Amino acid sequence: MDVGADDQAALRARLQATIDSFLDPHVFIEAVRDESGTIVDFVYLDANDAACTYNSRTRQEMIGARLMEILPGHAASGILADYARVVETGEPIIVDALPYFNEIIGEERQSDLRCIRVGEQLSVTWRDVTDRVAAAESARLDRERLQATLDSMLDPHVYLQAVRDGDGRIIDFIYEGANDAACAYNGVAREELLGRRLLELLPGQAAVGLLAIYAEVVDTGRPAVMDDFLYPLDADGGEIWFDMRVTRVGNGLSVTWRDVTDRHESMSVLADSEARYRILAENASDIVAHLRGASIVWVSPAVTRLLGWDPDELIGLLATDIIHPDEVHDLVEQMSTRLPSEHSRMRFRLRARNGAFHWFDVLGAPMIGADGVQDGRVAAFRLVDDEVAAQAALEQRARQDALTGLVNRQEMFERVGALFRRSSRTGREIAMVFCDIDDLKRVNDTFGHAAGDELLRMVATRMSTSVRGGDVVARIGGDEMLVVLDGVHDLEQAAELANKLRAVVAEPALIGEQWHRVTMSVGVTLAASGEDVDAVVARADEAMYTAKHGGRDRVVAV
Repeated sequence: MDVGADDQAALRARLQATIDSFLDPHVFIEAVRDESGTIVDFVYLDANDAACTYNSRTRQEMIGARLMEILPGHAASGILADYARVVETGEPIIVDALPYFNEIIGEERQSDLRCIRVGEQLSVTWRDVTDRVAAAESARLDRERLQATLDSMLDPHVYLQAVRDGDGRIIDFIYEGANDAACAYNGVAREELLGRRLLELLPGQAAVGLLAIYAEVVDTGRPAVMDDFLYPLDADGGEIWFDMRVTRVGNGLSVTWRDVTDRHESMSVLADSEARYRILAENASDIVAHLRGASIVWVSPAVTRLLGWDPDELIGLLATDIIHPDEVHDLVEQMSTRLPSEHSRMRFRLRARNGAFHWFDVLGAPMIGADGVQDGRVAAFRLVDDEVAAQAALEQRARQDALTGLVNRQEMFERVGALFRRSSRTGREIAMVFCDIDDLKRVNDTFGHAAGDELLRMVATRMSTSVRGGDVVARIGGDEMLVVLDGVHDLEQAAELANKLRAVVAEPALIGEQWHRVTMSVGVTLAASGEDVDAVVARADEAMYTAKHGGRDRVVAV
């Protein structure tokens, strides 16, 4: 079919528009041959917007330029030879995660690459997948670490996936994961265990109620904590005692258990002998105490090592005398609602002899005398200061931006929501200040990302030390900061405070051996009564863009 000049022009326009709409960089390059006909370079015939941005060139600078001019590393890396081979043989290049040192940004990157011949020309498209490859590798390492951790456990552990009937009821479970201890306990190799049905391997779990407990955990999300669970053996009429922990994971379960039959039998024997009980308690690394009501009847010598008290100093005191005041109410409430025969588990702080408080996990159980009658309770106190501190540190990191130390986006929005609810009751004005650092990309491209990161930290420090006591500064994006001004009089005052922040940030700063001056485009708005948080942030964001398009380094209040 003949194609007219107009049709051909329209076809070319559509092709160009299609290529320019690609999110991935794309170029057309044509082979350059020497006198002997050997391909020695390529010349750029066209490049889409994404390719120009990737190579930090305008289209006018790209078209007509030599490949080796812009990316000389293509020769040493072998990509130039690969391109020449496509022209000579017609076989396309289809390669994923190709490593390449990008001389434009000065770092090792990885790309998915597609290269197809069009006569003496090549159509080349690539995608930077460095972050994807790193994420996949990180996920693989996490899976390996998790399995290694599980395999290092002495207790058996399995992952079970629920099997449901046509009505959605859970009728069985399938083994999806198991550690070495679980495989050894069941006498089955991992490859034989995975994929099998629970009731196929352990049919007795339905009769003793474990299947129903598992199903309830999946359906309600409430974990099951079972200590001294009795499991009868069908074969010989014997019985096994277990401690079990069951937690929901999606449509399945994480199950850990410990065969405590020996412990159960030992404790039964020890309950008949106060002397044996004292031998165990007095040599335990944890604190063990005998309580009648809240009164301390006896406490093990470990209390001296962990809290500095002599055991005789505590006998006759109430437990509430050395518990942190903030936790006394919870303890009294639990004691008033718990049956005497119940096991209990709590976490609270105990006062040391020097006045400091330390965190303990406390496991309580009935104290059975030699006559079989309950004589108060026995409590074991395990020091968990390090665990509590680690958990607090994790929670703190979850609320902070790792680079700047400011609160992160999620934490900021939670705080703003609370401020908005309080503001609706008190009538106090809240201003939202949306800040975007101008030309941070120029700093990264010119001086490197380390300089850009240091500049971000400098901006964060200046902003957080320049706001008022009740104001909050957060980093919510790469170069975006959000400031909440709590209790301003009006929009004029909010704009004045925002201008002070802008001026403080704009002061020159020495980063490494270079002086830098960065500016901010700032948008300011007031929250209306009952207004949605997202709507206020969006309005401040629009004001910031107005400031940026108006020349940058300015404040726009709306």
